[in-house]
Amino acid sequence: MILLLYCVFLQLLCVSERVLNKVLGIVICDPRTLKSNLRNMLDNLFLAGIFSFVLGLLSLPLQVVSTVLSFLARNILVSVWVLMLVALMINVSESSSAVLSTTVNMYNSAVGPSIDMLIVKPLQFLDLIFSALVPLYNGVAWMISQIFMKVAIPFLGVHVDRLPRLVGDFGLMCATTGRACAILADRYVQCGIQAQRQNVYLENFNASSHV
Repeated sequence: MILLLYCVFLQLLCVSERVLNKVLGIVICDPRTLKSNLRNMLDNLFLAGIFSFVLGLLSLPLQVVSTVLSFLARNILVSVWVLMLVALMINVSESSSAVLSTTVNMYNSAVGPSIDMLIVKPLQFLDLIFSALVPLYNGVAWMISQIFMKVAIPFLGVHVDRLPRLVGDFGLMCATTGRACAILADRYVQCGIQAQRQNVYLENFNASSHV
C-alpha cells in the first residue's frame, strides 16, 4: 500500500514537473531549452488537455446550475400552458352556448358568403356548362362510333380491293385542301400588302397635292 501511494505521488510529481517545465518554457525562451517541433506539439497538446480538464472541472457547477435552471424554466412554461388550456376549457364549458352562437354568427357573416362566392358559385357554373356539353359530346361520340362500326368496317370488309385507292384519294384530298388553304393565306397577305401600299401612295399623293 505504501509502495502504491509512493508510485502515485511520484507520477503526480512527474506530471507537475512537466507542466511547470512547459509553462516556464513558454514564458522564458532559452535557446538551450529549444526542442524539436514534434516535442513542442506534443507538449502543447498535453497542456491543452490539462487546461481543458481544469476548465471543465471549474465550469461543472455552472453547467449543473444552468441545467437545473433550464429544467425549471421548461417545467414552468409547460405548467403555464397547461393552466391556460384548463382555464380556456373551463370558460368554454361554462359558456358553450355563447361560444357556439358566436361561431355560427361569425361563419354566417363572413366565412359562409366567402366560401359560397369563391367555391360554390364557380362549381355551379362549371356544372351548368358540363351538364350541357356532356350529352352533346356523348351524342357526337356515339354517332362517330356507329358510323365507324356500321358503315366503315362493313365497307372495308366488302370492298378491300378499293382500300388503296380510297387511301390515295383521301391523301390527295388532304393535300389539295392544304394547298388551297396555303394559296388563300398567300392571297390574303398579298391583298394586305397591296392595301398598305395603296394607303402609302394615297398619303404621298395627298401630301404632294397640298404642296
